[in-house]
Amino acid sequence: MGARLTTAQAVTSLFSCLLLLAPMISNISGLQPQALGTEKRQLAEWPEPPGSLPDFASLPRTLGAAMDDRFGLREQLIRFGSRFLYAMGVSSTPQVLIGQDGWLFYASNTDGASLDGFRGANLYSDEELDAWFAHVDGQRQWLADRGTVHRLHLRCRARQAHRIR
Repeated sequence: MGARLTTAQAVTSLFSCLLLLAPMISNISGLQPQALGTEKRQLAEWPEPPGSLPDFASLPRTLGAAMDDRFGLREQLIRFGSRFLYAMGVSSTPQVLIGQDGWLFYASNTDGASLDGFRGANLYSDEELDAWFAHVDGQRQWLADRGTVHRLHLRCRARQAHRIR
């Protein structure tokens, strides 16, 4: 005779089954929450019924792509996964680096050059800086010759950083 499940084991098993079936149940029942519109791409189209053997052979791939895009609770699961990773100190995308005190940094390229300014690295060589200063000095002199005061206003904004509060 088999061993009987304890109440705790039965409840855990039932909860696990419901958790695994929740996406399918939400899709079938029509109780899926409204799409948040966060997708920045065109969703895969539902395939047409196959009319030939090659169409039938490609059906699993095209049907799978359409179903993947419409997976029950997809957006909510993606958002939960991203927030869970963030809570663990891991970025869910390679384009975002997590800094200290809630700061997020956009890494626009893989070599880290977009972060050099935040790290205090010299972004320009001495020759480039000398050329820039000479150009600005030339503009100042040209304006001074015409009786105009030259004021240099620099407005620098770092779009690569955002703080989460």
